[in-house]
Order: sequence, then C-alpha cells, then structure tokens
Amino acid sequence: SLAIRPVSANLMTQAHALGYLALQLLRPWGMNADPALLATTRLDVMTVLLGLLWVAVAVTGLVVRRRSPALAFGLWWFLLWLLPTNSLLPRYDVANDRQLYLALIGPAWLLGLAVATAGRRAALRWMPPAALLAIGAVLALATLQRNRVYADEVSYWQDVARQSPASPRAANNLGIAYALACRDAEALREFERAVRLQPGYLRARINLRLLQTGALFPDPLTGAAARADLGTRRCARTPP
Repeated sequence: SLAIRPVSANLMTQAHALGYLALQLLRPWGMNADPALLATTRLDVMTVLLGLLWVAVAVTGLVVRRRSPALAFGLWWFLLWLLPTNSLLPRYDVANDRQLYLALIGPAWLLGLAVATAGRRAALRWMPPAALLAIGAVLALATLQRNRVYADEVSYWQDVARQSPASPRAANNLGIAYALACRDAEALREFERAVRLQPGYLRARINLRLLQTGALFPDPLTGAAARADLGTRRCARTPP
C-alpha cells in the first residue's frame, strides 16, 4: 500500500476525499458506484483549507465532549469510521461511496439531534414530524432513482461512465456490459475509449483485441452460453 503514493501525498488526497464523502451525504441522488477521484500531490490553498477544516472538526469534538457529549459523538463517529480507509494508508481508489455505510450514522445523529433540539421550543413543535416526512420523502425518491440504475449491468455502468467520463475502468466495464448484452459495436466503442483514456490499460487492450477477433466470447451462432468475467451471454441466432 505504501508504494502507491507517499503518506504526505495521501493525507492531502484524503482531505479532498473526505470533502467528497461529506458532500455525498447532502446529495443522495448523486451516488457514484466508482468515482474517479484524482490523487493530490501538490499543496495548494484548497488542500490547506480542507485539511484545517477536518482538524477543526476533530478538535471541536474533543473540546465539547464534556459539555455536549452527544455533539462530540456525532462528529467523532464520522471521523473514526473513515480513519482506517481515508487517512494514512494509501489505496488505489481514493474514496468510494460505500465507505459511508457506517460513517453516515454520525451526521444522521447530528441531524436528529438538531431537529429534536429545535422541537423543544413551543413555536417549533411541528418541526420533528415535518422534518421526518420531508427527509423520508427525499430518501425514498433517491432510493427509487438508484434502484433504476441497478436494473442491469448496462444501466449500472452507463451511470458510472456518465458521472466519471474520464475513468478508463468505467469505460472498460461498460464495454463488458455491452458485450454481455450482445451490443458489440457499443462494446467496441467503449473499449477503444478506455484505451484512449489510458493507453497502458492492459485489460481494456486485451478486451478490445479479443472482441475485434471474435474471441471475447465463443461464436454465438452455436447457441451455447459463453462465460465472461461478469456473467454469461446468449445472443439470438442470425438466420443463415
């Protein structure tokens, strides 16, 4: 892991990655199964500001832990759950939305705490049920939209490629999805795009060559199901 990038560069990178993950909490309709986040290797103003922000969040949790342990719990829960994957040890994928599965309990706790606190005021007693309905409606709509993305391999990787157009991995995997769906012309286009994005991407180059030579799958005219990395395909027979 330490050979991927220096620890100092990884700390700068993760300052941005934590910002990305925090923003994902505010836009549940914008989930990305494979975000192509870039590593940060040069110190700039934005990196310094983000680093100071996360240090401030951690220090705030320490300062208020006796006076307001509920607030400290929410702040530190978010940071501690992300500490193993988004701190010192470099990883090939800078950040993934799935790292929020447990970490989001902290921000959710803080939101609930704020609503409950406001609801103690006589003039705002309507807020907790109204907030519950509003948040539930937004999350239900986001879930419905996300379920459509997961309908099949093609829609899944189309969504990733749309949100990460510069990702060669997304293009290659979309190519495999198209190939599994017997959409070879589109698969060829995506494999070629993956190679243009990253000329040294051997997986895409191999898939491209195999598809061009008809060796990515056995001849579909035989009617036999063909194995591939992501599943099987059976194309309709072409009339002789």
